[in-house]
Amino acid sequence: MASVRKLSDHSPLVITVWGNHPPLGNPPRFFDTSLLSEETCKKEMLSAWDGDHSRLANDQDWSAWLEATIGRVMHCNTRLARDKKRAQGTRARTYAKKV
Repeated sequence: MASVRKLSDHSPLVITVWGNHPPLGNPPRFFDTSLLSEETCKKEMLSAWDGDHSRLANDQDWSAWLEATIGRVMHCNTRLARDKKRAQGTRARTYAKKV
């Protein structure tokens, strides 16, 4: 479903897969697309996409594969975004000390 714009020129798109909703109390996770412009981050997320699994044949359970793949990629994306934010904070504190 498309969300109505109120404070921004962006219109968020909310996708619900198979009726799954995040557990109460857990905020939704967002995919940080800015990480895709960094080559090392992009490689890590592609590696998470491939995972330990081989490619699926037509007779395999696609929904279970897709759910597991999304989980791996989102976990990787969240970890990379957290590391990037932490590094930015460290740089800001270093610069503040210099000033």
